[in-house]
Amino acid sequence: MKIHSVCTFSGCLNEGMNNIEAHYTRYFAKGNTVTRSPNRDITALIKHAVTSDLLFFFTRGTKTTYWLARLACCFCRRVFFVVVQRPEDDFLRLVKRHPLKCSYFYLDNTDVEELTIRDGNQKHKVSVGIDAKKFSPVTATESETIKHNYGFSSGKPLIVHVGHLSTGRGLEDFLKLDGNKYDRFIVDSGMYKAQELKDKLVAAGIRIVSGYIENIENIYRMADAYFFPTKSGDYVISVPLSVMEALSCGTPVVAYSTFTKFTSIETNDADAVTLVEDESTLGSALEATAGKKREATYLLSAKCWDEAAAEVLTWIKDESTK
Repeated sequence: MKIHSVCTFSGCLNEGMNNIEAHYTRYFAKGNTVTRSPNRDITALIKHAVTSDLLFFFTRGTKTTYWLARLACCFCRRVFFVVVQRPEDDFLRLVKRHPLKCSYFYLDNTDVEELTIRDGNQKHKVSVGIDAKKFSPVTATESETIKHNYGFSSGKPLIVHVGHLSTGRGLEDFLKLDGNKYDRFIVDSGMYKAQELKDKLVAAGIRIVSGYIENIENIYRMADAYFFPTKSGDYVISVPLSVMEALSCGTPVVAYSTFTKFTSIETNDADAVTLVEDESTLGSALEATAGKKREATYLLSAKCWDEAAAEVLTWIKDESTK
C-alpha cells in the first residue's frame, strides 16, 4: 500500500505527537511505501492524497487541520485522523456542522466524546508504545553512578521532569520544591521559548538542560521521582510519553489529579502514580514517592511501538473486508 502521513514534521522525537508519528510510520514502512509532508504544505497534501491508499493526519484538531483534512477527503478515499489530545473547539464546531469523511484513532476516549462522525466512519482506540529495552530499570548502585556523572549528590532525592519548557505546563511549580531538600532537574525539549520562566527557575537553583538527549533513559534511571506538573490536557498529549518512560524505568510519578488521563496508563502497583489535589500536599507526596524508586518496571504489559502500530493496520485491513 501507499501510505501518506501529514504531520508537524519537526523531526524531534522528544515531542509527543512527532514521537508517535515517527514510530508508527517507521512500522508502516515495513512492506508499504510511506511518504510524509508538513501539515501546511497544501501542494504536497493534494499530490499524495491523489496517489495514496491511506492518508493519516498526525496533527492536533484545529480549524486549519479540519480544512486540510476536508481537502484530503476530496482526493483520497481512506483518510484517518489520529487524535492524541482533545481537539480545539473550532475543530469540534466544524465537525459538528459538516463531519469529515474520515475515521479517528484516539488514545483517550474523553478526547473524542464530542466528535461527530459520518455514518460508515468510526472511532477506534489505539495505544502508544514504549521501548522497554531502552527504558529499563537499573540497580540502585547504577542509578547513583548516573547521578554522580551528572553532578548530583546522593544526599538529596532527585526530582526530574522531561518535556517542553513553555507556559501552561506548570513548570513554575518546581519553584515550590525546597532546594535544600531536593535536587531539581528539568530536561527542556528546546522547542519553545519561555525565557522569563526559565530565568526564574535557574535563579532558584533548578538545573535545566535544553535540546535532544540521546540517552534520555538515564535521566529517568537516576531520578528518585518524576514530577508531572501539567494540570490541563490543553498542553500535552493525553498519554504523556515521559510518564510512560519514567514508570518503565522504575521511577514513580507525582502529578495533579486535575490531569485526568492517567487511567489510560496501566501500572502494576498502586505506588506507581501519586495524584495530589494542589500544591499544599506536593512536598509530602514527593517525599513519600522518592522512597518508592525500584529496580523493576511500574508498567503493566506495555506494548512496543511495532505492536501499537500493527494494531492500526490490522484494524484498517479488517474494516476494509467488512
